[in-house]
Amino acid sequence: MGKWSADQIQAAITKGVRPDGRQLAPIMPYHSYSALTDADASDLVSYIQSLAPINNAVPAPLAEHAKAPLPYLAVTGP
Repeated sequence: MGKWSADQIQAAITKGVRPDGRQLAPIMPYHSYSALTDADASDLVSYIQSLAPINNAVPAPLAEHAKAPLPYLAVTGP
């Protein structure tokens, strides 16, 4: 998220959509956050952007039909 714009972060929080268009896993409670007012969502984004960055090794997404090395949550389309 460190390189995402404020609008991209807000879309992830309120719509569950990453900048590349992929849907976030249901563990992200975007359905609940979708009820935020624009002002509240903007304030939340400002707070998130004010936090010191951290470095985490995040695995790349798997190609379609690739086998995950660990158990995972599968998200299917509509």
